[in-house]
Amino acid sequence: MMVQVLEKAFISKSDSSRIEAMNAYMKHQFEFYGLTSPVRKDIQKSIFPIHKPQDFSILEKDVRFMWSQKQREWHYAAIDCLAANKKIWKPEMIHLVDYMLVNNSWWDSVDGISSQVAAPFFKKFPNLKTEWINKWKLSDNMWLRRVSIIHQLKDRASTDTDLLTECILLNSDSKEFFLQKAIGWALREYAKTNPEWVIRFVEVNDLKPLSKREAVKNIQR
Repeated sequence: MMVQVLEKAFISKSDSSRIEAMNAYMKHQFEFYGLTSPVRKDIQKSIFPIHKPQDFSILEKDVRFMWSQKQREWHYAAIDCLAANKKIWKPEMIHLVDYMLVNNSWWDSVDGISSQVAAPFFKKFPNLKTEWINKWKLSDNMWLRRVSIIHQLKDRASTDTDLLTECILLNSDSKEFFLQKAIGWALREYAKTNPEWVIRFVEVNDLKPLSKREAVKNIQR
């Protein structure tokens, strides 16, 4: 029911004048309705509370439908829908998260899943974290590796620095822009809590120039 209502609202608010620019920004990998983020979020705010899934099986069905659609707005809505229904999450949701990370993948969806879904999921089900982060950090899939690096962005003083170190060093020699950027981003965020640790880390480890610049650029020396 929710997805049908959401589809009607997306179509009714679609803006063809924005579609080409949005396609170009995403390198023509996805289609769009031409909805700005505020418009899409307003639609979701009017629909999600009324058509709230009653159990995880319904939530998963709705999210998988959204993820199967061509328009990128559906993928954003799927992430937001999962994040809005944490109370009915189940441990088996990790398979859905894994699926979403490796399908329709680009930095915007992957980063959204990491911060809004994966990070809180591992806080809700901590017994699953080691197994899945260990799997992702060694994956051939770049996006899973990226999440292993950035999933602790908001952890501040509770950051597992041993895990952060391991995930970074496994990727420190990568030529992939999105992995180099992820390393710098993760270190830059942790520097807000422990700049001395980040400075030492950058000094003793062989990181790509991009990662180094990103890691220390906000540290006052």
